[in-house]
Amino acid sequence: MSLALERSAEAPPPVDGGFLAWARRRLFANTLDTIVTLTFGALTLWLAVTLINWAFVGAVWDATNAEACRDSTGACWAVIDARGRLILFGLYPYEQQWRSLLACLVVRRDKGRTGSAGRGHRSRPSTHPLSRGTPRRWWRPTR
Repeated sequence: MSLALERSAEAPPPVDGGFLAWARRRLFANTLDTIVTLTFGALTLWLAVTLINWAFVGAVWDATNAEACRDSTGACWAVIDARGRLILFGLYPYEQQWRSLLACLVVRRDKGRTGSAGRGHRSRPSTHPLSRGTPRRWWRPTR
């Protein structure tokens, strides 16, 4: 018994035209879509420029005293260098900080093994109503 695939006489579907055709169809379909797209695009651009100026351009990377950070218009990254251990471990005793670090590494390793760190991979569908995944009727009992 042999199975043979027959070729279809139909032509393949036309190519949709790429990104520009998609953008025209989805983002600029009518006047309201155009206004919303341009408004959110301008807002996103303004936010990105402001964030980059704060985080990198106007930031203080190395400070000898607190006045250098107060006078700047951006982030004070020098505090991360000066107080890094306090930020990570709090007031936990220095001799015992290895325990906290080890616990963080174990949790990170186990998170990778459960699949929750991967894209589109879940070990079990979530039942939370706001989760991505299979939609469930959380307001009604399941059968």
